[in-house]
Amino acid sequence: MARYWHLINIDKRQIISFEGLSQALTEPHGFDRMLVLSVFLPLKSTLAGTSCATSATADGHTSLGRLELPNEIIHSIFDQIDDPEDAVCLSLSHRRLRAIGRRHVFTLLRRERASFSWIGDRLICVDGEDTHESLPEGLLTAAEENALRTWTEEDVESLELDLTLAELNGVGTATCLKVRCREVEAYQWQPTPRKRSFSRIPMTVPYVTSERVRSAFETLIRRNYHARHRWVLCNLSKRVFVDIVALARLADEETPTTPFLTSLGGFAHVLLARTAWASSPPEDMYYAGNIHRGVWAGDRFEILTMDRLDRLRENEEWVDSSPEVVEELKAIWKSEFQDNWKDAISNHGYTGEYYD
Repeated sequence: MARYWHLINIDKRQIISFEGLSQALTEPHGFDRMLVLSVFLPLKSTLAGTSCATSATADGHTSLGRLELPNEIIHSIFDQIDDPEDAVCLSLSHRRLRAIGRRHVFTLLRRERASFSWIGDRLICVDGEDTHESLPEGLLTAAEENALRTWTEEDVESLELDLTLAELNGVGTATCLKVRCREVEAYQWQPTPRKRSFSRIPMTVPYVTSERVRSAFETLIRRNYHARHRWVLCNLSKRVFVDIVALARLADEETPTTPFLTSLGGFAHVLLARTAWASSPPEDMYYAGNIHRGVWAGDRFEILTMDRLDRLRENEEWVDSSPEVVEELKAIWKSEFQDNWKDAISNHGYTGEYYD
């Protein structure tokens, strides 16, 4: 039976668990969808040119007339609202309120969901059976290590572990880090009716009893990403990036129009392969490389569009690591699938059902 591995957000003490590193790298587990859609793309897109909804009710517009209040007063009213649902309902009551309120809705949602954003946080994928001091040197601060290894009776009760306090205080930092983390939930994404583009809607939209209001809310906050956008996975710690076009070429796939591939080898697989860290190589893999000593373990990441990265490159030096990453993935799959590796990764990928 394959060991469990844990992709850990060190800064937020959150974790995504899965069985078998080899299985995660060679079979479609939904990791691309979970990681790319759930924890990296920001709630509010920085992309220009996205349009806001135009579906406010005619009744609301008529009853409020032209609403000739100064913008400053309208912004002040929205500033007093701390519930996303209230902000949405006010926004949907008038065309002018909708245009101004949209930004306030996003602000409230970002504040509400900030604890689930993994952008810029330290990530590491650890072996579930490592119990000794196996984490990379310097990954944790002295204060973090002390906090992780200082346990109380209340901790034992709340974690429902079959360990005494003395036993718990004796386990290694790697185990403490895993135990102190909590499972994260993925966002819900909705497909767009247009081909070659997709939309994002956060899962935790405010609860509303009216389906009409909820539908209008989702229209209000939807962010569309069009086919012209080219996606890159950025390692913010090392100032390197991986272009999804290079990953697509590995499987002879056409240039993707979303942050996903229809084959294996997407951004999530890159992250798992490069942030894996263990005291010994995984037993379920034929690959002989040092995948258990991931060169990106503990680094910080974000998925951006190439045009956004180009703006960053005007002031910072960034290196394209795509060739190096592609060669590593190719070596992994050649080891796992032998001569028919290219057919294997093509047949194991996604069908496009998430974004067609």
